[in-house]
Amino acid sequence: MTFARRIISKLSPFLACLGLLAVWQLAALWLDTESFPTAWHALRTVPQVLGDPEQLLNILDSIRRMAIGFSLAVAISIPLGLAMGRSARVAAFFNPLLMMIYPVPKAALMPIIMLWLGVGDASKTLVIFLGVSLPVIYHAFQGARAVEEKMLWSGAAMGLNGLQRMVRIVLPAALPEILTGCRTGLVLALITMVTSEMIARQSGAGNILFNAMDMAQYDTVFAMIIIIGALGIVLDALPILVVLAIWQMLCSFGTAPPSLLPPPGKVFLRLAQQLGNVGFLDDILATMIRLFAGFSIAVVLGVGIGLAAAVVPAINAVVRPLVQVLAPLPKVALYPALIILFGFDHASKVTLVTLDALFPILLSTYYGASMVEQKLVWSALAAGTPRWQILFKVIAPAALPSILTGCRIGLVISCIVVFLAEMISSTDGLGHLLVGAARTFQTVDMFVPLIAISLLGLALNGLLYGLRKYLLRGFPEV
Repeated sequence: MTFARRIISKLSPFLACLGLLAVWQLAALWLDTESFPTAWHALRTVPQVLGDPEQLLNILDSIRRMAIGFSLAVAISIPLGLAMGRSARVAAFFNPLLMMIYPVPKAALMPIIMLWLGVGDASKTLVIFLGVSLPVIYHAFQGARAVEEKMLWSGAAMGLNGLQRMVRIVLPAALPEILTGCRTGLVLALITMVTSEMIARQSGAGNILFNAMDMAQYDTVFAMIIIIGALGIVLDALPILVVLAIWQMLCSFGTAPPSLLPPPGKVFLRLAQQLGNVGFLDDILATMIRLFAGFSIAVVLGVGIGLAAAVVPAINAVVRPLVQVLAPLPKVALYPALIILFGFDHASKVTLVTLDALFPILLSTYYGASMVEQKLVWSALAAGTPRWQILFKVIAPAALPSILTGCRIGLVISCIVVFLAEMISSTDGLGHLLVGAARTFQTVDMFVPLIAISLLGLALNGLLYGLRKYLLRGFPEV
């Protein structure tokens, strides 16, 4: 598979979402009925739903139930699945029970569970627990069965008892399969959570959905569908979701005034509006030109100097003391001098980005090249490789993982530095937009450039990670 196809495959879920929204928009315009709003109207309603404290509390109740049910299921199902995979007696006891329960839709048990536990959190949490537990048990069972017997024999020979072998050998070996089951269970937790709240309508996202439908608030109905779908998509990015949730709670409960901390929905809506503004796109382009130019120069210089210093002792003798002096120096302190030398345009900012990104790449390259085993060089020389080709055919490929790690660090630093340089002195770019919005106290517009540079850094980091996997496809760590 080519690199372009790999990138497309990574972006395919987002492209599919955009395609569905486009089809939805066209279908709604064609049908032109009040009960089927356009995708744009539904998306505009999302910030209103998330900005309502009562509805936000309902959504947080849903997430809390899902988290409790999922955690309990994982805590019980993993040990049970591992025990079934390593013990024929345990498997013989539980297999018939699980095979009988597995085909039953867990939400169908909700009316019976409500009779036992009521319509509160306990019944919904139990349904989520049942929906998650079976796939986790199954995958833990398969992972435990796949562990090679000789690994367990080796553990027994080293004095490990049965429990220690399970924890130190079976569990780590089965972990990839277990994580697959947990990922499946996370999706099922979301499905059973919404379904149970639709049946037992007391609070939660399912309750909001049905109440809005009863009151013919169709924009809210479809906005909740988008929120639930987005929640499913971002389950793989829980840290980001947690940050956004905390941000929204601070705004909704009045902890931070809107004049200082606007709601995230309003910021993202403003960002979407700005993406249609030619001036805003020009500022993004200016930032990207400076970022890519500075980072590219840093990669060329850092890799070149790092490899040369690792191979040639004379170059190393010159480079090492310079790096020891210059690497700890805050490069931003040099920015006034760079402005005097190169002016306020691109040159001074590109130079600053280059200086800041250079040293992580140089040091990583030097370290990787220095750690190449000498026997690889000897083998290449014995095979007839000319000495001047050793650098390109042996040392550089062997040091590639370390070089790419340095490039990843340098890319993050480049995003930070270019933004700071534009804040200090610039007439365009995302940093300039932030300073301009701060001077006029436009808090929403202040957060838009911050979110834009964060998303840009996230996208570039993902592209570099994909390139790393492609270039290192033959390495054991990949």
